[in-house]
Amino acid sequence: MRRIFFLIILLAILTTGLLFWRGNFSQKEKNVAANSEQVSQKENIVEKKQEEQTKSIENKVEVKENKTDKAPAVRQEKIPFTSQAPTGDWNDSRFQDGCEEASIAMVIRWVQGTTFSSPQDATQEIFDIAKFEDKTFGHHIDSSVDDAGRIFSQHYGYEDFVIKKDFTLEDLRSDLEKGNILLVPVFGQALKNPNFTPPGPIAHMLVVVGWDEKTKEFITNDPGTKRGDGYRYNEKILFDAIWAYPSGKNHSNPPISTKQKAMIVIISK
Repeated sequence: MRRIFFLIILLAILTTGLLFWRGNFSQKEKNVAANSEQVSQKENIVEKKQEEQTKSIENKVEVKENKTDKAPAVRQEKIPFTSQAPTGDWNDSRFQDGCEEASIAMVIRWVQGTTFSSPQDATQEIFDIAKFEDKTFGHHIDSSVDDAGRIFSQHYGYEDFVIKKDFTLEDLRSDLEKGNILLVPVFGQALKNPNFTPPGPIAHMLVVVGWDEKTKEFITNDPGTKRGDGYRYNEKILFDAIWAYPSGKNHSNPPISTKQKAMIVIISK
């Protein structure tokens, strides 16, 4: 009887222990599951943050690339430069009136991908153009845009240009942004270039090679001065000075109007 009693007590103790152990084990499983869920949530949060950071970086890179894709603030073609008096001799009429010839010579060397090897080389190019003008037009003084076009096509056999008239300031910028260069006739005195012998030329021609968006300046190769390589003019001053003067002498000073515009657009090579 006493043995049975002890067996019952032992069995009760074992049952209680087993139930207690199973309860603890179940609680541990719940704790493990809860911890796993917390870890999973943390991993999701970390992963989401990483994705957001990656997207942010990608967006910044894309914005940076878009800024890089914008047109540069300064657009400039580098073309060979010569003044209209390459050796400094301004007494010869071919040099005094040589702004058109020098401008055309600079353009042609740019088209050919060559430069002037010496002042004598530039001089010979100017003289050759003046000789063609004397033979074709009967003079070499103040050639108009239309006659300058004939020099390109008939003397050089070059046709990749367009003569434009009655354009806007924005048209000039647009052509330059395409990589074109411009042969522009102007009322020279209106430019107020301190390097000109006062008061400056009446009819003058130069090459516009670029535009600076930040400073609002046109960049030119101005043959009217030995300091004309890359010479800058305020965009409004240059545009207002553009004047479609006719060929020959006897221009009024100042011209009656500079509203009639003309230029030659040399198409980018």
